[in-house]
Amino acid sequence: MKNMIIGYTFFYCTLLILFILNNASSMNILRHLRRSETKRISKQEQKNYAEYQNKNLQDKNRKPTSIPINDAIADGTLNKVNLEEIVIGSKKDQEWMKSLSAFRTPQNLIKKSRHMKFEYWKLENKENSKIVAYIIDYNDVSNIIHTWKKDKPVILLTHGWLGIYEESGVFTIKNAYLNDYPDDYNILTLDWAHYSNIVNYFKVANRCTMVGEVLSYFLIRLVELRIVMPDKIHMIGHSLGAHTLGACGRKFLQITSMKIGRITGLDPSGPSFARSWYYWTETNERLHQNNATFVDVIHTAMGVTGYIGSMAHADFYPNNGVSPQPGCEYINPCAKLSCSHARAYEYYLESMKDHNAFPSLNCNNMDEFEKGNCSEEKNYMGHNADSNVKGTFYLTTNSSSPFSQELKPKEVASTKN
Repeated sequence: MKNMIIGYTFFYCTLLILFILNNASSMNILRHLRRSETKRISKQEQKNYAEYQNKNLQDKNRKPTSIPINDAIADGTLNKVNLEEIVIGSKKDQEWMKSLSAFRTPQNLIKKSRHMKFEYWKLENKENSKIVAYIIDYNDVSNIIHTWKKDKPVILLTHGWLGIYEESGVFTIKNAYLNDYPDDYNILTLDWAHYSNIVNYFKVANRCTMVGEVLSYFLIRLVELRIVMPDKIHMIGHSLGAHTLGACGRKFLQITSMKIGRITGLDPSGPSFARSWYYWTETNERLHQNNATFVDVIHTAMGVTGYIGSMAHADFYPNNGVSPQPGCEYINPCAKLSCSHARAYEYYLESMKDHNAFPSLNCNNMDEFEKGNCSEEKNYMGHNADSNVKGTFYLTTNSSSPFSQELKPKEVASTKN
């Protein structure tokens, strides 16, 4: 019992630290902490931290415009589109998609949805990168057709515990998709901050299933409209958001007998979802490879805030998947952990710029990787992960952007035949 209390206290204190760090206003607190340590750390560490802070500040200054889609239609901002102009699929596919109308959203989930925000994102002006968000009415999803890109896949992103909308967080990924692939995807986000912005982490963890089920019915409505097939949906979630998407995938499969195309977990949370000496309990409601046709995970703070062990078709372990990640070696433990936890989405962001970024080898563990005792199977961490190449993949990264490294000769010198 004594060890349990010590473990609980240790972990809960860690979570409270992340609570401070994950709020936009908290960076001033962190700056104050850092001033007292400036003389104790190297110039390179100071430079890394300064770059990290400046990037966050620049991103936060780019606030998008967000308006209800019904208002945009009413005032002529969006032109009305005939649904039949954007439907997809064969006649057989369309009949199946229409049949989903039989599965109505339960009233209890409709009530919960009122405290969530679903947004469709669009690059309004490519010259100045002006981004507009259209807020979707959960009870009338059909209006999304007036801004929909026909035959284009869906990218849906969501945050985790204490995840308020921040341009510097996981949602920076949507900005990258909009700027780098403006015509290639339908970009959506789920904001469930009403349920995630409380200090009691474990209470929030217990809400992931409910939030995921609300999301599953939202996606079912999109499929019912015949504008997207399940295999063209890619969901990306950070921390607790990864498990929320896992719950969505489970419910979607249960209702439709079809799987979501892909779920990417960015350092999925460990507490409440995995058993260890200080987690104590494990749940089947975590993100699992059965939740989508392809599930890939990037581990960056495993064993502290991140889930311990493999959970996907392709698990990526940059620098063994633990904290501190290179460039996060701050004396202050708060900064060290927060930086490592954030590396998951920073690596993903960089992977969007280069199809050959983050080459990784299928290996048993980091020691074997460093010795070159891996299989010849190569995959690429992040956006370009190959769904046909499954396993546990190891790699190393640089301490600052660009993070991606080429595989070293020693790492591939004695690969197994």
